[in-house]
Amino acid sequence: MAEMGLSYGIGIVEQEKLVPVRVRASSIDQLKGSDYQPLSTFPDANSEFTKNLVELFLEHEQEFGIVFNKARLGFSEHKLAKSTNPTDRARGVYWSGEVDECQVCGRDMSEVRFMLDSAIAPHGPWACMCAACFEEAGSRIGWGYGQLYERDKKGWRLVGGGRPDDNNEPL
Repeated sequence: MAEMGLSYGIGIVEQEKLVPVRVRASSIDQLKGSDYQPLSTFPDANSEFTKNLVELFLEHEQEFGIVFNKARLGFSEHKLAKSTNPTDRARGVYWSGEVDECQVCGRDMSEVRFMLDSAIAPHGPWACMCAACFEEAGSRIGWGYGQLYERDKKGWRLVGGGRPDDNNEPL
């Protein structure tokens, strides 16, 4: 840990801020003058090291790759959930046809919550893709940029990036 600039500590959260503490036999005392950071800040503060470490594990550990890709998809889908638009959802517009696999990485689309119809690269060709590939492509959700669909019992329902409509009527 020391070689990576890390050390462990105990903290409590007060008013949405991490406060380092020391636990003694019968008390918990706040540490004064401490400049401790939660472990979650390490990847951003050491982005190049983190990237190299992940690449090393992806190259040599098959099981790590499986877990990493599932986690990456989960994080990407969590971010996309915030991009859904109630107006687009209410229109009841569905994707026409089947989308069995991500056209970028080949992922089985039955395993994902969201499907995006978006450019693979800026001003490039479009594809139906999973959330992880969408995030990597660096596109955005919006009319002319990319449409966000969510799986439901009927198929892929448009939930973001629909055509702007001043009357708010179904398209």
